[in-house]
Amino acid sequence: WWYCCTPMSIVNETNLPLPIFIRGDDLEYGLRNTKHLILLNGICVWHEPFENKYSSFLNYYILRNLLYDNALHCPNYSKWDFLKRLYKTVIRELTYYRYKNVELLFKGVEDFYKGVKFLENTDAENLHKEIMNMGYKAVPVEQLDMRFSYPMYQKNLQKQEGRIKRLRRFATLNGLLLPAKYTVITSMALCRPINFYRAKRVMQYDVASKKAFLVERDRKRTVQLLQELLKLTLKTLTVYDCKIQDFRKNVGKVTNIDFWEKYLEMRL
Repeated sequence: WWYCCTPMSIVNETNLPLPIFIRGDDLEYGLRNTKHLILLNGICVWHEPFENKYSSFLNYYILRNLLYDNALHCPNYSKWDFLKRLYKTVIRELTYYRYKNVELLFKGVEDFYKGVKFLENTDAENLHKEIMNMGYKAVPVEQLDMRFSYPMYQKNLQKQEGRIKRLRRFATLNGLLLPAKYTVITSMALCRPINFYRAKRVMQYDVASKKAFLVERDRKRTVQLLQELLKLTLKTLTVYDCKIQDFRKNVGKVTNIDFWEKYLEMRL
């Protein structure tokens, strides 16, 4: 939770955190309870840059927990705002051939739509194992069947294009409508659509850990996931508002001492 001191008068038996963990739980508790915020000079957090901490599984938690947080604290966050975020994220991951990440995004939305009962009845440890297995796993580059080249990696980080080439990319859906013919090495966290133009196979590399994973263009899978996106869009237009209201109404069931004692199987 980074660094935060909260008065014990605020932390009581009916005002405990949500059991959502990983990305957004600290944010939600802060939004719920912060009335007056005191910032102290000299207290800070020192950690690696986020681009050195790429993890595929985070796609699930970031989108799911964004829905929980906005349901409680941003009443003006509409289904149209959410769909804009969803489409932007899905298109990005499809452009980067990260089809497993799109599946994680869809699962995050579907789990949110299951309401508070999902949080009540889900073993978070087992869920996390499932989510980890769904995503991409980076391994040492020596274990991959593509040879790593640092000069190629650097070249793709610095790659530029003119207006004509950019228009050609857009007109061909970043080369999806054209035959794929390139093998590319690029960054996990800092890659750009230009790196995937007409690429057939791509090594996505993390310079800090010296690990990577491989992805490959799959038109059929792209179409399937776009069809699933359309289905999820129709569902969102139908149920989003009522699911938001239902979560606000029942959230107290998972923020009290009785729930947490049962959830943790211990006496607090």
